[in-house]
Amino acid sequence: MRDLSMCAAKTPVFLVDTPLLRRNLSRVRERAEEAGCAVLARPREIPRFLLPYLRGFTDGTAAQTLGEARLGWAHLGGAVHFSAAACGEEGAADAATLCSHVSFCALSQAQKHRAVLERRGALAGLTVTLRNLSEVCRLGGALLRKAGVTGLRLVFPASCALDAWKALETRGKAALGAVRWLSFGRGFSLAGDEGRAELSAGALREIKKRCGLALYIEAGHELLQGAVHLLCTVLDVIPGRPPAAVLDAVAAPVAKRLRPRVDGAGYPGEKPWGFRLCGMTGARGDVFGDYSFDAPPQPGRRLLLRDVARFAAAQERDGDGPLPFLPLDEE
Repeated sequence: MRDLSMCAAKTPVFLVDTPLLRRNLSRVRERAEEAGCAVLARPREIPRFLLPYLRGFTDGTAAQTLGEARLGWAHLGGAVHFSAAACGEEGAADAATLCSHVSFCALSQAQKHRAVLERRGALAGLTVTLRNLSEVCRLGGALLRKAGVTGLRLVFPASCALDAWKALETRGKAALGAVRWLSFGRGFSLAGDEGRAELSAGALREIKKRCGLALYIEAGHELLQGAVHLLCTVLDVIPGRPPAAVLDAVAAPVAKRLRPRVDGAGYPGEKPWGFRLCGMTGARGDVFGDYSFDAPPQPGRRLLLRDVARFAAAQERDGDGPLPFLPLDEE
């Protein structure tokens, strides 16, 4: 593991291990090509400063808002898949103009906006979850064609994604007979955890072989696993139970829940000195988490928080401006 805490950059700064990031993306590209599917990036889960690195490794964007769709198109090009529970007439027209695929949660929405989607060349899709899986299985191909639906966006938890697909394949043959493309919104992943990625790749290869449809898979923060870190400095130490080390960064709402690893620190009870790492605002929710150290962290000490891509994306969404970042090469 590279010792990035010795980086001389001014803090706070996100450090990007660009060689590792490219290896991650190359591996995803290889798996996707083997499985015969296209990869769509979710800009909401990726810090904006990293989107240019994804161009050439991904095939487009998966978005839940039109702003996200525009951001993805500007940086990634390719296909733009937009998904929404429902749209007004103006929103549907904007989506149809900007996006190549538009998926709704209800067949009635696809039917309502069919004319504008077809007029502007966008393909309509129906989002399938565990909640509406049985209903979709009962749909006939004629109903889907009448609503203009040409594809399905499958959103299943990873733990039951394969079983859900098999149910759709077995009980929803009529529905599948009317579609030309499938998009896997969540349960499948070609990045991140190796076991899950290999399982997903195998399942996608099998699905491609059995259905022959165009396949898309969405990917977010898992594309960046292990490649984004936050370097910050301890500003002060405030007594308390536990004492708080105040950093020169601001924690995003997800920081405490994710509790990133910190170089030289352990989790509570692993080392003699327990401290809470807090953001510089002093707000109650501005907390990175509780840690333990071999010696009390003193003002001026630099700390490296590991693998914080999700935190960086959340902070960027909730923050006031662009985040400082530094791409690091092999040297």
